[in-house]
Amino acid sequence: VRKLLDLRDFSGEGRVPLVEVNVAADGSIAIEGIPVTGVGRLMRLAPRPYYAGVFRERALGSGAAADVNGDGDDTDIFPVVVGKASDGWVAMTDTNGDRSIEDERPLHDYAVAAETLAYGAGPMTLAVNLVARGDGAPVLDFYFDNSSHGTHVAGIAAGHTLFGVEGFDGVAPGAQVLALKIAHNARGKISVTGSMMRAMRYAAEYAARRSLPLVLNLSYGVGNEVEGHATIDTLVAQFALDHPDVLVVVSAGNDGPGLSTVLFPASADLVLSVCALFPGEFVRPPEPGVPSAPDLLGWWSSRGGEVAKPDLCAPGVAFSNVPPWGMGEEISAGTSMAAPHVAGAAALLQSALVQEGR
Repeated sequence: VRKLLDLRDFSGEGRVPLVEVNVAADGSIAIEGIPVTGVGRLMRLAPRPYYAGVFRERALGSGAAADVNGDGDDTDIFPVVVGKASDGWVAMTDTNGDRSIEDERPLHDYAVAAETLAYGAGPMTLAVNLVARGDGAPVLDFYFDNSSHGTHVAGIAAGHTLFGVEGFDGVAPGAQVLALKIAHNARGKISVTGSMMRAMRYAAEYAARRSLPLVLNLSYGVGNEVEGHATIDTLVAQFALDHPDVLVVVSAGNDGPGLSTVLFPASADLVLSVCALFPGEFVRPPEPGVPSAPDLLGWWSSRGGEVAKPDLCAPGVAFSNVPPWGMGEEISAGTSMAAPHVAGAAALLQSALVQEGR
């Protein structure tokens, strides 16, 4: 069973602008002044036209993940060539730095073939989103997690055999995952309302086409001036009305302990807003014959006031998976960690209902 059903970028961070290119007689092209050979490899798979662009490390900001090929700098530029084969659009990119794609693998949209790539010895795994515009030309986005937040959250909700340890699972280890990226990490992890709503609609349509139950986890929030009055709350509430079979679980926020500190969209009426408990196991390790320390409301966890939120609490500290470049950050705390505990529990309940034919 495929664990990651789809990886899709709605943030624009991985967008690679493409232009139509001509291939020389020797099977070479030039992309922004960079010569690339071996295009005959693509020509054997796909007829004209061909499109090309470049993926730049510098656009990913700072941090370990920005050194995509692991060579110690963030100045590399990777050429990409795209064509339409008999089984759909494919992209070929220079992963080993030899300025040739003759020895490279053609990559399809992740939803089609679940293919991934890595540049050189780099620490980051990437996938390809390839769709056609209205005029038939391709649109290319590279999908990657360069913040580690989404990977950590997904492991809490649905991880299975984390770190290769048998029995080390998330809450719903049998659940399948749609990983939909909404934040532009190089620009301060900014997310706009449009990217979030497009991702939510995409998930709902994906699940509906396949008759799958769906729980949406949003470990994300923005500070409120006045709780419950943000436009985004209205949009998310309308989404919940339009999709009554979809549960939307949202982290309450880490702006506590003051009252009226629930972030949006957790302050929306029709979402399940989750506050964070500090688990007693993280106060002191379990000892034989010694009772565990009590779970307490996390001191950072947002509280309601103007609205009757949050709805319930869950563990807000967790040990979960991270990308290779994020090793050392396996333990993380916040309502972002509490929400996937609830989302995973909701997935288990959904599964039980399906099994009972309800």
